[in-house]
Amino acid sequence: MGWSIGDHGTYYIIKCIVEDPEHPHLNHSKADGVIGVDVNYNHIAFSNVNGQGQLLSSSCLYFSLEGKRSGQITKILEAEAIRLVDIAVQRNKPIVLEALDTTLSKSAGRYRNRKQNRRMSMFAYKKMQDRIHSRAAKMGVAVFEVNPAFTSQIGK
Repeated sequence: MGWSIGDHGTYYIIKCIVEDPEHPHLNHSKADGVIGVDVNYNHIAFSNVNGQGQLLSSSCLYFSLEGKRSGQITKILEAEAIRLVDIAVQRNKPIVLEALDTTLSKSAGRYRNRKQNRRMSMFAYKKMQDRIHSRAAKMGVAVFEVNPAFTSQIGK
C-alpha cells in the first residue's frame, strides 16, 4: 500500500495506491490446451486448442474502430477483452497472446495508402493487450505471451 499527496495550490489530492494480490486459483496449466489469440485492427481471432495442439474450434470477435474517438476505442477494446476472457473462463483454459511490438510497423508505413495508414495508427495492440491481461487477472485466467512467428494462421 502506498500514499501520494499532490499539492494543487488551492486544494490537495490524496491517492491511496493498493496492489491487488494475484488470484489464488490462477490456472497456469496447459495440459488441457489453451485459447490461442490473434489480435487484428478489426477483429480478434481465437482458437480452442487441446493439450496435443489439435484445433478444436476457432472463431472471431469483430469490432469497428473507424470514426471512433479514443475513449470510444478504449471501451470497445475493453468489451472485446471481456468477451475473450469469458470464453477462456468457460473452457477453463489459459490464453496465449502474440508478443508484438507495433511501433516499427506503424512508422514504416509512410507510403502506404491512406486507409491502411489510418488502420495501422488506430490499431491499439498494446491497449488491447493491457485490457486482456487486466481482465484475465480479475477472472483467474493465466495469459502467456509467445513469439509471434507463425501465430497468425487463424486470423486469416
